[in-house]
Amino acid sequence: LTLLETGLLYFSGLSFYSALNHSLTTLSTGGFSVLNSSVSEMTQSAKWIIILFMFIAGISFTLIFKSFQDFRSLLESTEFKFYSFIVVASSLIFIPKTLAVSSSLLEAVNTAMFTSLSLITTTGFTNADYEVWSVDYRAFILGLMFLGGMAGSTAGGLKTIRVIALLKSVRNEIRKILYPNAIFKIRMSKSALPEKMIESVQTFFILYVAIFVLGTFALSATSSISGINLSFEGILSSVASAMNNIGPGLNEVGPTQNFAFMDSMSKLVICFLMIVGRLEIFPIAILFYKKTWKN
Repeated sequence: LTLLETGLLYFSGLSFYSALNHSLTTLSTGGFSVLNSSVSEMTQSAKWIIILFMFIAGISFTLIFKSFQDFRSLLESTEFKFYSFIVVASSLIFIPKTLAVSSSLLEAVNTAMFTSLSLITTTGFTNADYEVWSVDYRAFILGLMFLGGMAGSTAGGLKTIRVIALLKSVRNEIRKILYPNAIFKIRMSKSALPEKMIESVQTFFILYVAIFVLGTFALSATSSISGINLSFEGILSSVASAMNNIGPGLNEVGPTQNFAFMDSMSKLVICFLMIVGRLEIFPIAILFYKKTWKN
C-alpha cells in the first residue's frame, strides 16, 4: 500500500522524496509532512490520493487482507459500515463551511473529506485552517478527535469497535428497563460479543475519561504555574490531541500552530498522555497496580 501510494503521488506531480515521505506518514496515520504548510499547497489530485489512503489506513488491515479473497467480508462488517458512515456524515457537515473558502464544489468536497479523515483517522495532516471556523464547528472537530479508526488499523483514538459496543450497550440497558425478563446480546457483524469484552470496553472507557479529566487538570496546572495563559479550548484540545495521537489541536495549538511555546512540565504531561494513548491505557494502568511489582 505504501509503495502504491508513493507511485501514485509521484505521478501526481510530487518529487519521489516528498511522495515517499507522505506515503509513510499517511499509512501510519502519523501526519508529518516535509513541508511547513503540510499538504495545503499540493494539487487536488495529490490530496484525493492521500484521502483514499487515509481512509484505507483507518480500516482494519486484517479485514483488508480478507477482502482480497472475499470482498463481501468488508461490506458485511458492522465496524466498517459505522466507520464509513462517520466519515461521510462528518464530511457532509463540513461542506457548507468549506464551500465558503473554496473556488469550486469539488474543491470544497475535497477539503471537507480531507479534514474529516485527517481527524477521524488521527493522521493530523493540515489542509484547512479550521481554527477560524465558528465555535459549533470547532466543538464538532473536538468530538471527532476521540473516534479513531477501526481496531487493527494504524489509527489512534477510542476505535470505532469500542464506540459501537458502548452505544449498543446503552441501547441494551434501555431495553432491559422496558423488558426486564428479556435477554439481549450485543452483536457485531452477526456475531455476539462476549460479556467479558463488553466489560473490558466499559472499563477502558471509564479509565479513558478519568485520564482525560486528570490530564486536563494537570495541563491547566502546569501551564498556570509557568505563566502560560492557555485557553480552556486550547487545554482540552491539547489533551484530546495527545491522547488520541492526532497532532494539531484548537486555538493556541491549532492546525497552523504548534506546541513549541509550552514549558517543559506541560510538555512532559503531553508526552505521558501520548504514550498512554498509543499503548491504549491498560499497559500503563498495570504499571500503577502494586501487585505488578511483587514478583
